[in-house]
Amino acid sequence: MRYVRDVISEGGDMCAAVDALRPQAGALWAAMSIGEREYFLRTYRRQWDIHRHRMAPRTAAQIDGDIAEGALRVHRAELQDVVASGSGVAVTLSTGQVLHVCAVINCTGPQYDLTAGADRLWSQLLADGLARPGPLNLGLDTDTEGRLLPGAVPMWAIGPLRRGNLWETTAFVEIRAQAENWRR
Repeated sequence: MRYVRDVISEGGDMCAAVDALRPQAGALWAAMSIGEREYFLRTYRRQWDIHRHRMAPRTAAQIDGDIAEGALRVHRAELQDVVASGSGVAVTLSTGQVLHVCAVINCTGPQYDLTAGADRLWSQLLADGLARPGPLNLGLDTDTEGRLLPGAVPMWAIGPLRRGNLWETTAFVEIRAQAENWRR
């Protein structure tokens, strides 16, 4: 992150700095101690995710246009309740506001902590000892080839499930490389 801070202090673009760092992110992550990784997650994760996984300019322009035309409204709140209502749903927000909408779009991003119990498959694999949480509860723990640890059964993971071990593993280029390595 020192590189990113230096680029910004020199008037550079944070998005470009994050993009330039991406190819080295896995090696940098692997070189960090658990304490350094925890510090990075506490201090920089949100900014990294915002700038690394930003939407394409064309998509942003479309969304901005939809907002300007009143076709799309963005609400920043926590969902308290969702109830089927006619052809849509009635949504109660943490602000107390109740909205009657056609669709709800979850923009919170992926859940990397598989111990949270939201998915039956991962909960069962973890409970049966066929998989274990990845470092810092990010995805699943894997060996260098992607095999689920502790390795009791022949199961592999690719992509975001390996985030605890690899950090930068959400883009197609990384997922494709992992799939090609596994295929060999």
